[in-house]
Amino acid sequence: MAVSTTYTPTTYNGNSSTTVFAVSWPFFTGTLLVTAISSTGVETVKALGTHYTVTGGTDANGLPATGSVTMLAAPATGTTLRIERTTPKVQSTIWIENDPFPAKSVEAMAD
Repeated sequence: MAVSTTYTPTTYNGNSSTTVFAVSWPFFTGTLLVTAISSTGVETVKALGTHYTVTGGTDANGLPATGSVTMLAAPATGTTLRIERTTPKVQSTIWIENDPFPAKSVEAMAD
């Protein structure tokens, strides 16, 4: 599967009531960084499990997919929520010589 989505961090304006925010670009589960930016420009990094949860991400084939971020407390009016990818730069796939070509593994690695 080729990833045909252009990635750019997503921002949302807080309104003191909305808690679910869509992530329209593919990502792997648990590879998001959520930052709250106050009206004065002060950035606060939020912690997965403490401040927000992630739904979606990796699909049934192990490839990146879209999803959503749910804040445990709604961002206040006047703040901006920034959601961005933080994909580790590691080789997570090992190929064994003379094994069949692992197309899904190569797709996931390249995505």
